[in-house]
Amino acid sequence: MTKETIKTEYLDAVAVKLKTEWHSQAAHKMAVGVWMLDQLDIQDAAQRAKLLKAWHETPSSFGTNCSALGQALGRVSGKVKLEETFSGF
Repeated sequence: MTKETIKTEYLDAVAVKLKTEWHSQAAHKMAVGVWMLDQLDIQDAAQRAKLLKAWHETPSSFGTNCSALGQALGRVSGKVKLEETFSGF
């Protein structure tokens, strides 16, 4: 699968449904959900809708942002470290 295929078959199609731009985080997140369903060959519309609804309602950090897990486990983010380092000047 090429970048062009991903954009045309998934990102563009999802962006239209979500009424957003293809490069938005929401479009990327939902495109991954649709791609998973396609890879698993799940064709039942009710099952697809159920999974996509659940996927849409999860925080974006679930499955798309590993740093959220690290932070939940106590790791301090790089952004926070930078803010702490330079906040006293």
